Amino acid sequence: MKKLLRIESGKQLSFLLGLLGLVMGWAIVPTRAQAPGWQGAAAIGNSTLGTSYNSINAAVTDAAGNVYVAGSFHNKAVFNNTATFTSGADDSGFLAKWSPITKQFVWFVQFGEAVGAVVPLALFVKGADVYVAGSFTTSILEWGNTGVYVRNAGGANHTRDGFVAKLTDLGNATSYGWIQRVGGVGNDVVEGLAVSGTNVYLAGTFGSA
Repeated sequence: MKKLLRIESGKQLSFLLGLLGLVMGWAIVPTRAQAPGWQGAAAIGNSTLGTSYNSINAAVTDAAGNVYVAGSFHNKAVFNNTATFTSGADDSGFLAKWSPITKQFVWFVQFGEAVGAVVPLALFVKGADVYVAGSFTTSILEWGNTGVYVRNAGGANHTRDGFVAKLTDLGNATSYGWIQRVGGVGNDVVEGLAVSGTNVYLAGTFGSA
C-alpha cells in the first residue's frame, strides 16, 4: 500500500512541469535540440574486489553542477580509486558528492551496522542541505559517528523500517544533522522524497498497522 507522509506543517508542495513546446496564439512552435554529449564518468568499486557489488539508487544535481549519489554496497566500495569502505555482513549505505570540475568525488560517507542492510532509495538537495531516505534492517541506524541514531521498530526481528536523514554540505566535507525512523513493526520503506521550505515530504510503502 502506498502512503504519503509530510513531516511538519506548512505550505502545500507543488510541482512544476516543464513545457514541451511554446504556444503562441493558436500556433505551436516545434523545438529542436541536439542530443547532449557525455561530460564525464565515475566509478564506485573495483573489478579486483571479487564478491563486492555496488548499486546507485538515487542521483541529483545542484545549481553548480555537482552530482550527489546515494546507494548501497556489499563488501567493498572504492571512491576515487583510493578510499575504500567495508560493509558489515549485509549491505551498507553510502552518500557521495562528485565534482564536474575535478572529475573526482569530493566527499563520501558510509552508514550501516555490522548486521542488517541499509538501502538509500531517495535523495534531495536544497542549497547546502542534503536529504537521504530509504530503508534499513539493522537493529539501530547511526547517522555517521555522531551518536545520533534510530532503533528498528522490529527489534531483533530486523524488519525493514524507513528512514530519512539530513546532512549539510560544507563544500569539501559534511556535517551530520538529524535522522528519523519511519514506520512500525512491519516492513516500511521510503521510496520518494521532496523538500519545500521547512517541510519534508515522503512517499513509499508500509506494512505496519
